[in-house]
Amino acid sequence: MAAGGLWPAFLLSALLLLSSYPYLQVEIREPTPEQDPVSMAALMRFQRTSDEMTGVTAWVDAERRPLWSDMAELWVQGKPVTTRVDYSRVPQNETLAVNSEDAGTAHEQIFFYAAGAGQSVTFNRFWYPGWTAYLLDGKDGRPVQRLEVVREDGPLARVVVPIPQGEGYLLLRFEDTPLRAAARWVTYATAVGLLLAAGMVWLRRRAARRGQAQG
Repeated sequence: MAAGGLWPAFLLSALLLLSSYPYLQVEIREPTPEQDPVSMAALMRFQRTSDEMTGVTAWVDAERRPLWSDMAELWVQGKPVTTRVDYSRVPQNETLAVNSEDAGTAHEQIFFYAAGAGQSVTFNRFWYPGWTAYLLDGKDGRPVQRLEVVREDGPLARVVVPIPQGEGYLLLRFEDTPLRAAARWVTYATAVGLLLAAGMVWLRRRAARRGQAQG
């Protein structure tokens, strides 16, 4: 391709990237008196009053979409949500016992004890590609074994992690899938390619001008 032919492609690619620039900016707006300060509690109140509890995944049964939850009630009351483990599924005895050690918006670390095989821990998180579970070599330790994460066979399609017999620490966290990671690297490679193409065009034109001057 001639050097001049690269410029239209470069400009078109640059325009496509620039057109998406506004989506990279976050606009902060003060909440209205009805909304109260921005928080999880305010979000829960908005969703309840507007009947827009739609933050679910495609695997949730649309006809049985939840309208409220115990966790939402805790947020509204200003109480901390310290775990997403569904303790109603954990007998907390010599068969299966679980204790949440650390929890955040995209992770949770638990200690577990399972007397036998076939036990699992259900989390109050909607299943979605990217949820990954690991056995740790101790509390806050490094991952030593990846565990299976399955989708609950129920209307809410929550995250379920089968656990091995014995005791240990388990970390559940949200990570990039191979597809999302590949898309990110494609974006990086495209940006680098555009810069290299622009540099090559500039060098060729500079060389051409020098040739004309010497001729």
